[in-house]
Amino acid sequence: MDDVRYAFRQLRTHPAFAAVAVATLAVGIGSASAMFGLIQGVLLSPPPYAEPDRLVLVSPARVDGQPFDRGSTVGHWLAWRTARSLERPALYRWTFNFLVRGDGSRSLGGMVVTRDFFDVVGVRPLMGRTFTAAEASKPGTPAKPGAPPTAILLGYDLWQREFGGDPGIVGKAVTLSRMPAPLPVVGVMPPGLRFLPDPGAAAEPNYDLDAKVDFWLAMTVDETAVDRGAGNVVARLKPGATAADAHAEVAAMSAGVAKADPRLAGLTATARPVRAVLNAEGERLLVPLFGAVGLLFLIACANVSGLLLARGLQRQQEYATRAAMGAGRARLFRLVLIEAVAIALTAALVGAGLAWAIVAVLRAIGGHAVPRADAVAVGWPVLLFGALVALAAGIGAGLLPALRASMGDRYTLLKGSRTTAGRVERRLLAGVAIVQVVLTVSLLAGAALLVRTAQKLDDVRPGYDTERILAMTVTHVGDRAQGRAFHEQGLERVAAVPGVRHAAFAWGLPLTGNSWPAELEVVGRASGSSAIVDRISLPVRSVTEDYFAVMGMRLAEGRGFSRSDNGDAPRVGIVNAAFVRKHLGSAQALGQQLRFQGSDKPTTIVGVLADTRTERLREPPEPELYQPFWQSGAFSKHLVLRTTGDPLLVAPQVRDALRAIQPTVAVERVTTMAEIRRQSTAAQTFALRLLAGFAVVATLLAAVGLYGVLSLSVGARTKELAVRQAIGARRHQVIGLVLSEGARLVAVGVACGIAGALLVGRLLDALLFGVAASDPVSLVTAALGFAGVAALACLVPAWRAGTADMLAALRQD
Repeated sequence: MDDVRYAFRQLRTHPAFAAVAVATLAVGIGSASAMFGLIQGVLLSPPPYAEPDRLVLVSPARVDGQPFDRGSTVGHWLAWRTARSLERPALYRWTFNFLVRGDGSRSLGGMVVTRDFFDVVGVRPLMGRTFTAAEASKPGTPAKPGAPPTAILLGYDLWQREFGGDPGIVGKAVTLSRMPAPLPVVGVMPPGLRFLPDPGAAAEPNYDLDAKVDFWLAMTVDETAVDRGAGNVVARLKPGATAADAHAEVAAMSAGVAKADPRLAGLTATARPVRAVLNAEGERLLVPLFGAVGLLFLIACANVSGLLLARGLQRQQEYATRAAMGAGRARLFRLVLIEAVAIALTAALVGAGLAWAIVAVLRAIGGHAVPRADAVAVGWPVLLFGALVALAAGIGAGLLPALRASMGDRYTLLKGSRTTAGRVERRLLAGVAIVQVVLTVSLLAGAALLVRTAQKLDDVRPGYDTERILAMTVTHVGDRAQGRAFHEQGLERVAAVPGVRHAAFAWGLPLTGNSWPAELEVVGRASGSSAIVDRISLPVRSVTEDYFAVMGMRLAEGRGFSRSDNGDAPRVGIVNAAFVRKHLGSAQALGQQLRFQGSDKPTTIVGVLADTRTERLREPPEPELYQPFWQSGAFSKHLVLRTTGDPLLVAPQVRDALRAIQPTVAVERVTTMAEIRRQSTAAQTFALRLLAGFAVVATLLAAVGLYGVLSLSVGARTKELAVRQAIGARRHQVIGLVLSEGARLVAVGVACGIAGALLVGRLLDALLFGVAASDPVSLVTAALGFAGVAALACLVPAWRAGTADMLAALRQD
């Protein structure tokens, strides 16, 4: 305890040293704690289900490894219900609807589930009850033919947001669009329930996996339609069973299903833990960044270790006195180590406040990139992590100085009072500085790779315009029979708004992930196979006639759509050049006919669109099909406008024009195409900002470390440098001598840092586009960038050496 009090007293009596050391470690501890807060909130917090580690998602998959997002068939689900490793597999689907309001309806996201869903996931209502058999809908979902649901469960957030937390809500009716009658509320679910993934619905404009569930509806399944889509399957592992056991069993069972039904040939199945599926995107982004902040933490520790080594030189006489009074090596070791831990614990307090600020910044800049970012907070787990990191920092930073203090020869210490660095101290400090340079160059190279990625993404020409284009989701929630009239009047009135050049409705706006996944065949070119995996699968988009003008898309051949391409006219479509290359080859595209799965009405190709990067900027164009909006209108869709000026300035007038036609129309998600493009690269932007910030801080710390090493070196060699000047060495030669010492440190550190940069590049590989992990431009940029900063850090002590008072140095004892 005496050593602890003495350590804190030393910090109070040397405030400048304490401030620098505490601030340096606080940066490392605060950054590490903030990143742990992200990891804890996004990846480590379990979903709000009973025993979530026993929940698995069972999904069909193609045996050839190609993507398959169409959900389970009834046949698969029926087979998996008999699996020995699973308990009661339940079905669910994502859905959406609108809460009808006279001043504009609100979109809601919900789930359609089998009655046993809540038993499987282990969730009970906060109020009321779950569904009874009589309240379940008929075969299919509410969006398909069949009797509509007759009851609804509300999500906690919707109950609070729209109904004010009314304790008497159970039994009251809620009016949703697309429902023939208001639905009675039978229960309210507890807070915090988010969606389970539904890959087949990911193309919907309102799909948001990270959102809270607003409502639940019940469904049943027609067990005789074995090839019909059933939805997604969630199941609970039986006691003692593992996800690997379930995976092997459902894969084997799927092989049996495929043998019995040739239409399911080519499909296998997977069983993946729910937490692993939910965390996949977060892990891809956050784990590499956590590694990067680890490098910053190590740089901070190395910097403070160097400070403690330098401070140890000033305390040589103190150590000698303590040794003379009987203090052993262990006591001296403990004394220095406790002081380092005291610095770290003090830094932990400062770092906690810094972590809170960093988390706030990360949530602000990473909202579109980080899944479930709203769950991130600085709580007790983060504070406990910060304390443990601080303890590790104290030990890590103090270990080398403590060893050096305890290993000195006590008799040598008693004889002298040296406070300058000897050869051993200088080598130790040089080693610490080189470590900082290595880690800093690695971080700088990672930041350079992401900068190059951002440049490559900015250079991508997607085949459509993004400037001066306004986009918003518009949903007519009234009588469907009036839908066509609403959309026709809406286009006319919106086009008349001052500042609007063109207007169009569209389902499938670029970079939003919206489209209809469809299966079709080229008429006359059937493969002869009935297997699901052999059908042409591609995204289908529905647009009005001015859409291509709004977006600046170019027709390579054929014609666009017209208002006469309506429900009474023959079905027509426009494919892109990628479709022609992949599915038609050298054949003439115009006039070819396509037939959708389950339809007997062919669609004639009337145009070919130049390729566009519609799905993602990072991926080459894929086959796609456009249909006239008047032949295949969507319930919820985008309204896109090309404007003469700032698109957001016309948004209020556009909203008023639409609500003048129908007051209950839902107008939401008002944005611009430029913003949609920015959001499509949010992960890369977030990683770039974070890594660039870490790299800047690391560079400053490493520069300070280099400055300290050379300053001590100059102090230890003052007489030598003075003698050199006395025998004729010029000032620039002395300056060059010191600079050469710094250059050697930097050269060794940069050379080793390049190797570390290659490892960092591999960690960031999933975020890169257009550049390799070993991109030479990024490596050279990082090396030269740090060399420039290091040159400035070395110049100050070198200049001091060259301008030192030679006579005063020679008079020193």
